[in-house]
Amino acid sequence: MTEPIQSANSTFPANISSLRPILAWIISQIEESPFDQAELRRIEVALEEALVNIIHYAYLDQEGEIEITCNYFPEDQIEIIIKDYGIPFNPLENGQKIDRMAPIEERTVGGLGISFMKELMDKVEYSREGNANILTLKKYC
Repeated sequence: MTEPIQSANSTFPANISSLRPILAWIISQIEESPFDQAELRRIEVALEEALVNIIHYAYLDQEGEIEITCNYFPEDQIEIIIKDYGIPFNPLENGQKIDRMAPIEERTVGGLGISFMKELMDKVEYSREGNANILTLKKYC
């Protein structure tokens, strides 16, 4: 794999008050990419879905951290790696296909955010390495 031409890392507390600062930091890292404002907003929505799931479920009301790495590659690809040390959870395995045309009362509860995340990004990957959940979101220009 090609090495990124730009890379940045940061760690944040895994709590809801960190959500806006995390998103602002990530967007500040990728705003120089060729993406227009509409595409940056879609990326932000996908990130918000991933981060909210980690904040609410990864640490089961315990304190924890979220590590973020933003990579920008020469072939105009961004990669955002979100790492937590909470309970093992593969959102790609657990997210179901959502039928948005079904009446609301017939839809299953949950999973909509994961579905949005997959639709808004070009590639979403999950791995468990040691005691870390690693979610990688990629977008191509």
